[in-house]
Amino acid sequence: LDGIRCATLLPINLSWEVHQHWLIDHDTPSIGCPIDANEVAILAPDGHELNAGEIGDICLHHNDEWHPTGDRGYYGMDSSGRHFFFIIN
Repeated sequence: LDGIRCATLLPINLSWEVHQHWLIDHDTPSIGCPIDANEVAILAPDGHELNAGEIGDICLHHNDEWHPTGDRGYYGMDSSGRHFFFIIN
């Protein structure tokens, strides 16, 4: 796995204002939403998925297993339920 930076992208259909919100209105810029072919989650040390705003390990789902990227972070959601991920390392 090449890490989370290859698995997420800020959507191109965001207005300028919304794009800027995800980049500058938080403690750190968002790395974006999972690209369609990827499943990304924030997991606790025991392996359960965390909720929006909770800090844990950023993991990618591959070959029926969750793989940590080596980054810690959290996600926020927009009004349509899309997950926007943040790295806090």
